[in-house]
Amino acid sequence: ETFPQYLDLVDRRGYATNIICHISHGPLRYYVMGERAYEDHDATAEDVDQMAAIVAEAMGAGASGFSTNRFQIHKSRTGRIVPGTFAPHEELRAIAAKVGEAGHGIIQAISEGTLYPNPEVDEMPELDLFANISIDTGRPLTFTTAQSNPGADIFRRVLDGATAWNKRGAQLRPQIIPRAVTIMTVLGGYHGFIFRPSYKKIADLPVAERAAEMRRPEVRERILSEADEPTDTGEFLLATLVMNNLDLVFPLTAPIDYEPDASKSIAGQAKALGKDPVGHYYDLLTAGDGNNFFAALTSNFLDGSLEPSREMLLDPNTVSGLSDAGAHVMMISDCSSSTFHLTHWVRDRTKGPRIPVETAVYKLTGAPAQMYGFADRGFIRVGMRADINVIDLERLTIQEPFIKADLPTGAKRILQPATGYLARLVNGVMVRRNDVDTGERPGRLLRSRKAVAA
Repeated sequence: ETFPQYLDLVDRRGYATNIICHISHGPLRYYVMGERAYEDHDATAEDVDQMAAIVAEAMGAGASGFSTNRFQIHKSRTGRIVPGTFAPHEELRAIAAKVGEAGHGIIQAISEGTLYPNPEVDEMPELDLFANISIDTGRPLTFTTAQSNPGADIFRRVLDGATAWNKRGAQLRPQIIPRAVTIMTVLGGYHGFIFRPSYKKIADLPVAERAAEMRRPEVRERILSEADEPTDTGEFLLATLVMNNLDLVFPLTAPIDYEPDASKSIAGQAKALGKDPVGHYYDLLTAGDGNNFFAALTSNFLDGSLEPSREMLLDPNTVSGLSDAGAHVMMISDCSSSTFHLTHWVRDRTKGPRIPVETAVYKLTGAPAQMYGFADRGFIRVGMRADINVIDLERLTIQEPFIKADLPTGAKRILQPATGYLARLVNGVMVRRNDVDTGERPGRLLRSRKAVAA
């Protein structure tokens, strides 16, 4: 019932890695306000006091931070916008103040106002809000940063703004991803035809049978000729995004290229073949057993280059994150983005400058450890925790994605392994050797405190 009880429950198990927990605004607001949290109502003074008290309790029990969403594209499966998205600044400040009073942990946010600010004027009101919250609380604040529009330099304005605010006492840590956000599309998951009436009639067939049925000429013609039956859901938004951006949708076949030439996109292939792009997408999607993966390479690749990611990686204030490895388990799968720091940016890139290996390693280790205040890890030094990856950089490879139905209730998720990790130690215990799980579970819940002794 309480966040301390939740942490105690999590703390009973061992894990393959160490883990931390944030208390997040959406469920917190719903817990306190019920359905009012969804109805764009301002919280009452009593509501805010109760939320703040719960956060104070959570931080006292060892929560590592408070997270909030202010990005309107984030909706529940029913199409309702996530609670807290429109919370007034006063509510955020009151809750964040409890993180400051705890004296540890961070504040995390994703914001409409730092991804899509007014391009005509140099105004980012939410960046100013975040900076003032960081100054008032004395805590680091990390927030999503990406290239969100073709030709846009908004991310540069955000980085420059964070640098300027940090000189005034803020601790802003723009959170970045080292490649495009990959919107996954596969017949067994989300794709551009899921809202076509004729597809819905066969959507429950096993994937291989569904692919075979969809290849029948009359079924193909019928589905391609139909209009979508729209809904106000994230799934419909995803389907629309894929269909409207086939020039940014690329196959994820080995060797996977996350900075590909435009000619390799579905639209580029279709042009070379003299085919309709939507029909070509349909044929690729339904080929074989229907297991072919594609990805819409969106943010950071909108100009056909990952140069925005390189700029963000080299900024001294940024931290790497945004993997969405557990947030959208059948929609986005960037769990391999940590490995991508080393394969692409250190070793393989040919379309521009690379980055030093020490920069990539620091972004993955020392930078987040320092941001969270964990002084006993993040570097290989005497007295530090032995959380160590031993890597064969020459052999390091990101493999093709696949679907596995191993979540509770048999729900599915997308997995994408990497090979080339010779050993992984957590708390000095070998949890993986030569890319194989050893079965050891030495990882524990790390409870955030004012100081973590080495």
